[in-house]
Amino acid sequence: MPCVIVVYDITRRSTFDNVRLWLDELKTHSDTAVAKILVGNKLDLGNIREVSVEEGKKLAESEGLFFVETSALDSTDVEKVFDSVIHGIYNNVSRRVLNSDTDEPKQKGEDYHLVVPVDSEAK
Repeated sequence: MPCVIVVYDITRRSTFDNVRLWLDELKTHSDTAVAKILVGNKLDLGNIREVSVEEGKKLAESEGLFFVETSALDSTDVEKVFDSVIHGIYNNVSRRVLNSDTDEPKQKGEDYHLVVPVDSEAK
């Protein structure tokens, strides 16, 4: 299952302004079921921020994307990015598996493997 992480630099408005271009390219050239996340990077440089958290959230919400701000330098919330990607992929696969129970034929070579976490403490 494909995923895309679109990253912009919170200290450079031009990188944020280009996000819509990248999203348009994705709409044109990618599967609609691709998991997508918008990441504002360089959170450690928040004192010279040019793009507000609210702007990032608003764009992500309008485009149906997960959103998180990170710092690759000090690893702030980097794990959250991958958790969000995994969540998005899981949801997309779950929908496809549910849809595969209908009469819709699978595409050649398409395989579904759904892994459901098991609560070891459940009785």
